[in-house]
Amino acid sequence: MPTVSVILPVHNRESLVGRAIASVRAQTFEDWELIVVDDASTDATAEVVERAASIDPRIQLLRHEKNRGGNAARNTGLHASHGPWIALQDSDDEWLPRKLEAQMALVHDAEEHGKAMPGVVSCWYFEQDSSGQQRRVEPRIDGDAYVHLLRQFFGTSATLLIRRAVFDRVGEFNADMFSCQEYEFLLRAAEEFEFAIVPEELAITHAHSGRRAAGNPQGYRMLCDRYAEEIRANWGRSTVAARRTFVGTLYRNAGHPAAAAGQYAKALAEWPLAVGALVRLAALPLYIPKAWNPTYRMDGGGGG
Repeated sequence: MPTVSVILPVHNRESLVGRAIASVRAQTFEDWELIVVDDASTDATAEVVERAASIDPRIQLLRHEKNRGGNAARNTGLHASHGPWIALQDSDDEWLPRKLEAQMALVHDAEEHGKAMPGVVSCWYFEQDSSGQQRRVEPRIDGDAYVHLLRQFFGTSATLLIRRAVFDRVGEFNADMFSCQEYEFLLRAAEEFEFAIVPEELAITHAHSGRRAAGNPQGYRMLCDRYAEEIRANWGRSTVAARRTFVGTLYRNAGHPAAAAGQYAKALAEWPLAVGALVRLAALPLYIPKAWNPTYRMDGGGGG
């Protein structure tokens, strides 16, 4: 049985998924299995994965007949996995070679010294734009992370290593979420388990024109609705207003001005001094999305 099961959902990423797979194969920690779940791709994604699997028996390809979304694909991979630790990878991101080694070293240190075993181990990472410029992202999510996560959205699933016991306790990924997928799961996990972080950049997230799921407003709105009371109790009304303003701007950018106006109005009702919401609401009739895509799917599309 492998120590780490890597789950990689993918949908129509024939030009990108090979890089993600190669970064898993390049890990200095080699006791892993990689389960790639093709969420009904219509391009050559499956062929790319099959070529990698033909030269590395640790790689397995599973396929959905219908497109079911990223979380459903992750759950398919989770059900097929064997390891006590689950690592998430995205089809458009990559790991640096020491990613799993550094995270498992933290786990082994906790075991050897009788420390509390974390449920989730993350790491710092780089954000890389289309020109190749990188920005360091160094989240400080450690220990009892729940209250912190209420205030701040989590970065990227490609950094996550999750103990299987977490899924046993809080359940699998919510297949009804089409954005904020991992963040919603982490909020549930943080209520029950401690987090740990490796303070080293060990993954790279890539910006590209096809990366739209993170900007889908639906998941952010659902979480804002669900956790508004707890955010208010822990961080105040201004933080709820800031969240509403952010969701409104996502709707605006997606070409849905009525939904955006609704979120800006909720922000102002929550905190009348929310200047950002007021300014955006007033300017909404003048806003023209810079890269509005008429085929933008409000249900979020496929996996990975």
